[in-house]
Amino acid sequence: MTDHTLGEIYADCRNICTAWIWKPEHTPKLGGYGKIVEMDKSFFPGTLKFNRGRRLGTSWDDEDKWTFGLTERGSLDCILKQVLSSRSRKSLLPIINQYTLQGTLFCSDGWKAYFKLAEHLDIEDALHFPVNHSKNYVDPDTGAHTQTIESLWGHVKDFLPVRGMKPKDLGSFLGWFMWWRYSRQRDLDLFVHFLKCAAEIRPPLHFSKLPFATAQTLNERKNSNSDEDFL
Repeated sequence: MTDHTLGEIYADCRNICTAWIWKPEHTPKLGGYGKIVEMDKSFFPGTLKFNRGRRLGTSWDDEDKWTFGLTERGSLDCILKQVLSSRSRKSLLPIINQYTLQGTLFCSDGWKAYFKLAEHLDIEDALHFPVNHSKNYVDPDTGAHTQTIESLWGHVKDFLPVRGMKPKDLGSFLGWFMWWRYSRQRDLDLFVHFLKCAAEIRPPLHFSKLPFATAQTLNERKNSNSDEDFL
């Protein structure tokens, strides 16, 4: 196979994983009573570390540049959604409401869209503990920090190809990363799980109706005195 063909197959597999993880029945819900969910946003265009390749370019559309993330402490499950560069409350609240559970304890930085977050959420019994990163990495009063989500961004960007990623493909890479973390959290066999996902996302539309005979039928024909019947 050519490199182009392999690239197309690779991309198709990635799209299957992304389509599966974003089906409502599969997308993980984060948090719950007594559980901490950290949130943050990250800018994806730019120079890679050690100057190995570049993702900076004029082809990045406004909705491609920034990703909003949620991750639950003590779990590999995460939510990664591309959002507009404004990263406004209007953009972020629906994601938080949809993918987190009531009673969640939220930790974030002091971004303006998070101001009085708990008052604007539809989630009951949620609490929000922001940390002012211009003063502290860990809030001295509440102990709030965002080190888990900050570490997650490093893993996400290491997961991306060093060269050749098109901005329009970032969403599928994010979905694939979510699928991979989901599978690891549940200790699933990645290959077997992928085959199940592929069967669900791309079910066969038609089955060839080929003639077949059961073992019993073949035995009956063998015992028949007529060669014509056997054939």
